[in-house]
Amino acid sequence: MKLKILILITLVSFSLISQTYQEGKNIFNQNCSSCHQMDKKMVGPKLMNVVDKQSADWVYQWVKNNKELRETGDKHANDIYEEYGGAAMPVYEYLGEEKLKSVVLYLKEWKNKQTQSEPDSKEQKVSNTNQPVNRYEFPTWFKVITGALSIFIIFVFYLLLDVIKTLAKKH
Repeated sequence: MKLKILILITLVSFSLISQTYQEGKNIFNQNCSSCHQMDKKMVGPKLMNVVDKQSADWVYQWVKNNKELRETGDKHANDIYEEYGGAAMPVYEYLGEEKLKSVVLYLKEWKNKQTQSEPDSKEQKVSNTNQPVNRYEFPTWFKVITGALSIFIIFVFYLLLDVIKTLAKKH
């Protein structure tokens, strides 16, 4: 029974991590991509490796309220502000802690995810261009409910197996 619970917890952990990355990607695309790209400067700096260079906590503080971070005297925050001509980035405190952490996770994992999803050769790139692209993504709430129901069904299945085994031993 302990092994079953451990498996269940592991499945939940993996599904939540994946959803958090996806949620961060969605938030980034909705709020940040008009000014930032991962691999080139735009209105704001490029963001590839920003978490590795500055730390997850620093990026979290910057995205949450960059003005507040600059007011603490943080040199890097003030340097960025000056480099981009005093253009203030919006404050995203209203997103809340979990969504902000999702954005930071997305920024941290983006490069690894891009490397994993790239085709191995130019032939694959050419052959994939003629295939239709499905751009629809299920909403996060749907993924969470589906994941929870799947885990519940697996749990009930294991409980039924235990009941069947117990009944079989008694007869």
